[in-house]
Amino acid sequence: MSNTAWLDHEVGQMLSAYQAGVLIQDIADQIGRTPRAVRAKLCALRVLGDNRALREKAPPATSVAPVAGAWSDDDKQFVLLAKREGKTAAEMAAALGRSVNSVKGVIDEMRDEGLLLPNPKPQIVIPAMLSDAQERMILSIMQRLNLSRERAIVEMRAHYSAKARRHAA
Repeated sequence: MSNTAWLDHEVGQMLSAYQAGVLIQDIADQIGRTPRAVRAKLCALRVLGDNRALREKAPPATSVAPVAGAWSDDDKQFVLLAKREGKTAAEMAAALGRSVNSVKGVIDEMRDEGLLLPNPKPQIVIPAMLSDAQERMILSIMQRLNLSRERAIVEMRAHYSAKARRHAA
């Protein structure tokens, strides 16, 4: 593989193949470069803005997506609104042509800046009237752990809270 400067025809061939949906590994094989070099060159072109068509076109689903660059205010505003509507990071990533990890990272940054509130804890409501199964569970907890009824209810709530967290994840 080559460790030399990129020639214009190599860049042109790389861009044409990439926009046609050719995998980065296959592009690298065609032009005699490593996949890492091809990915780095694609990233450099996007960062430097040398090729607006590449920057505006979402990468094909079959290729490794190059770095999309800095987040614009419009993209961040989209994430804010989408988050408030309950969209997932995967849905936002697909709409923006970015990775899920990138979207999650910008969401974390927005939380740190106070633009987004932390995810609310799942609320578990235990009804005043407990079912027969719940009453049996409380009695079982009381007997097994030698607890008062109130403490057994706390343990049952902890059980249901953990169950809700597992279900939400």
